[in-house]
Amino acid sequence: MIQAAVVFPSFFCFMFIFSRTFLRSISHNHRMCTPSSSINDMLIASHARALGLTLVTHNTDEFSRVEGLKLEDWAV
Repeated sequence: MIQAAVVFPSFFCFMFIFSRTFLRSISHNHRMCTPSSSINDMLIASHARALGLTLVTHNTDEFSRVEGLKLEDWAV
């Protein structure tokens, strides 16, 4: 029971950051008239940003639209 008390606040904190990042990315793309080609890409990017991770991808054009996301392209 004590472990649940530790896990739930961090889970809700993650979900809040994830949701905020996802919604900001979608609204930013909508304002800039550049709709995302894939909602799944936005979900992946928001997940990585919410956890403070670096996203490794060759598709940097799509993921560079997410503000504050750290990207790395290993194919270069």
